[in-house]
Amino acid sequence: MIKTVIFDLDGTFYDYTGADARAGRAVEKYALEHFGMQPEEYRSSMKEQLALTARRLGPVAATHNRLVRMQNVLEKHHLPVYPHTICMAELYWSVFLKDIELFPGAEDLLKALKRAGIRIGIGTNMTAYVQHLKLRKLAIGPYMDFVVTSEDAGIEKPERGFFEYCLTKAECLPEECLFVGDSYDYDVRAPRECGMHAVLYGGDGIRYPDCLKEDGRIVMGDVEIGG
Repeated sequence: MIKTVIFDLDGTFYDYTGADARAGRAVEKYALEHFGMQPEEYRSSMKEQLALTARRLGPVAATHNRLVRMQNVLEKHHLPVYPHTICMAELYWSVFLKDIELFPGAEDLLKALKRAGIRIGIGTNMTAYVQHLKLRKLAIGPYMDFVVTSEDAGIEKPERGFFEYCLTKAECLPEECLFVGDSYDYDVRAPRECGMHAVLYGGDGIRYPDCLKEDGRIVMGDVEIGG
């Protein structure tokens, strides 16, 4: 019997790709206006810094830190770090958070899970502060019994240690836990290897409105909850 459902956040509760693109364009415009840096050059430098940071630090949350990445880009091009790094990071996240919206049916599903007595958690890569800002903007934080970020766990999905920490917070056995996310490798294959149930959101996976049945059952992929 499922006692806990853990959701990924980015791409699972809202459109991450669209938000990241809008925020990225705003910072590209800033770099063009202040430094004459073309958007293509800025994007290439950001990708390069992401790869360098990932190689240097390994699978940890700091690899997602936009402020650090932007700082490294400016330093590489011998541009002034202050005050531009903090201005660019603030611009990115203000634009990112402005228009994100919860996917249809997500809140209804969360309410149904709560009525069924199911504990709900978040299991997400990224730094904790930013993920909590997203939960607040999407207005789903109050439904969560616990939150696991890769910053909190000290390791990232799809590493086994991340899911072991999720289970510690879930306070249940692996077979009593369902993981839901939009990446097969990160959110389905990896938790299954830890003995958890897992279903894919989006693509060929589930959609939230389809999970609630007229007879009161909650069906998520091949997993049935309540009824």
